[in-house]
Amino acid sequence: MHSTVRAEQNFDFNRLYPWVVLIPLVIVLPLFFLIQTIHSTDWAMALVAFFVFDNLGVQIGVHKLLAHRSFSTHPWPMRLLAFLAVFSGQGSPLVWVAVHMGNHHPGYETDKDLHSPKQGWRYAFLSWYWRVDTSKINFRPARVYLGDPILVFIHRHHGLLLVTYWLVLSLLSLKALVFLGMLPALVSIVLAGLVNANLHGKKRIVELPLLKYQNHPGDSTYNSVLLGSCTMGLGLHNNHHADPTAPYNNQRWFEIDLSRFIIPLIRK
Repeated sequence: MHSTVRAEQNFDFNRLYPWVVLIPLVIVLPLFFLIQTIHSTDWAMALVAFFVFDNLGVQIGVHKLLAHRSFSTHPWPMRLLAFLAVFSGQGSPLVWVAVHMGNHHPGYETDKDLHSPKQGWRYAFLSWYWRVDTSKINFRPARVYLGDPILVFIHRHHGLLLVTYWLVLSLLSLKALVFLGMLPALVSIVLAGLVNANLHGKKRIVELPLLKYQNHPGDSTYNSVLLGSCTMGLGLHNNHHADPTAPYNNQRWFEIDLSRFIIPLIRK
């Protein structure tokens, strides 16, 4: 198992994902707006895809289930959520778990955090994906899942799965590719970047737009009502770091964590 973990440390294709998502969008999306009128149903498709891939796949499946084990469920729902997370553009679910639990939580106020805003806002927001030193990733928290052949398959082939999905969408239509593939992935990456870059440390320029505040003073994390409502509670980051294993991160009446309505449907 230890040799397997060392081998997986060299598997860093996920660093390329922001380029895979952003470059086609920069080219295709403006052209798409010029070619034809966008209908409300198109945005509805994108919203549904974002909800499935990011909210269900990443935030509930990878973050709360695989990483923090905030609740338990049967193996196949767990595997399905990890599979859906691939199409968010955030890379391998097991690498996500390793970075989050092996580096971010143990050292979010130190240099151990691989996407810390201490290295700059742009770094924490996006460029850490391709600038991070992958040899520093602590894969220990992900080792428990190396015995699951489905999760290992998803980990090893997540890039191929995403590209194949986008190719299938492109064969259907340009609209399907943009609104069911690229745009949901872009929004997912952007929201994750906003949490990384803005909810660690005091930045006056974003306090009011993001409605930043703390329920638990004493560290560098903050809550955002805005980001919390669209990230299944991840944006309630101060609450999350105060109680990392809690399945729901809303603690006050105005805080929204929609996973409170979804997790009971899938937990064991």
